[in-house]
Amino acid sequence: MARELTDQERDSVIEYFRTNLFETLQAYTAWKMLWDAKKIGIVPEQMTHKYVSILNIHHNAFAIFEHASAFMWVTMLLHAFDSDHRAMSLLKIDADAMAALKEEYSSELEKLKTQRDQFFSHRDIDATLPQLPSIERTDELMRDLQGLYNKITKAHDSSSTIFNQDDMKHDIENMYWNIERGENIRQKEIEVKWKYRESGSLISDII
Repeated sequence: MARELTDQERDSVIEYFRTNLFETLQAYTAWKMLWDAKKIGIVPEQMTHKYVSILNIHHNAFAIFEHASAFMWVTMLLHAFDSDHRAMSLLKIDADAMAALKEEYSSELEKLKTQRDQFFSHRDIDATLPQLPSIERTDELMRDLQGLYNKITKAHDSSSTIFNQDDMKHDIENMYWNIERGENIRQKEIEVKWKYRESGSLISDII
């Protein structure tokens, strides 16, 4: 049977998960902004094609960003459910509530654990690529975990945390359109250089 946490250890675990959950949601939001931008039906088809064209400008970099953000949110989300006696875990703070959450999302958590254990922590020789849970169910899991965390902190020290991710969404949206504007300028500069400036037909070359 696991020993009781000291007050200091309990404070440390609760404070750790304030940061953990915020960073998990940042990574998850970043991943969704990359993943969903390519899906027709999330936004109108015309917008999907535009986002894909922007992503293709730096496709190698965006592929790494998408993979890295998935690695981060999957790995960090599972910290809350870690049963290892050495680990920071919300199971140590409210075992009953976390057990109920774990049961409700057992299928989703099992998929995430498989992804982490067989592909992120190391690569199993005989592993087959697992599917991540649906966006809808993962959104619900994220919301319920935030709600449970705030119930814990309200009882602990009468605090609550707003895990708003609007800044992350706006940062990535602005990045998309800054890339679009920059690429348009780059293409125009190429056109001006080779169609006009380097054409040999400048008035300054002729008179």
